[in-house]
Amino acid sequence: MNQKTRWLLTLCLAQIFIMLAFINYSAVLPLLKQEWEMNNTKAGSIFSVYQLGYIASGVILSTLTDRLNTKHIFIFSALWSGTANLLFAFYAHDYLSALVFRGLTGIGMGGTYMPGLKLVAENLLPASGERQSASMWDRWFSAPPFPLQ
Repeated sequence: MNQKTRWLLTLCLAQIFIMLAFINYSAVLPLLKQEWEMNNTKAGSIFSVYQLGYIASGVILSTLTDRLNTKHIFIFSALWSGTANLLFAFYAHDYLSALVFRGLTGIGMGGTYMPGLKLVAENLLPASGERQSASMWDRWFSAPPFPLQ
């Protein structure tokens, strides 16, 4: 395995672990609804604030990749997302705290996808013309996990 392949594999594996933060709330939602006595609206708003944080930071941080080091944005955002996710796991105890911590997690997550795609383009496409690398990144993280038939 050459260096570029290892680099791409490492980046993709990092993205997989970052994506776990997206999935964890849904996995524990039935327990949290019962424990925190939340209705469907409250439970959905916690998921929605994550998405809003992701969208807002994605727009801002993707724009900043033209001015700042993309690698630093990606790493900072991944660490931010992981830290906020740990804060959620250890300190969320009700609807309001969950709303805050999931919003912070979404903000961190927004700085990983598009900057990650730009890292692939900057590091693989110009030098080697490996157009399939960006396509692989897109397919790995955008495609549904099941066939659409």
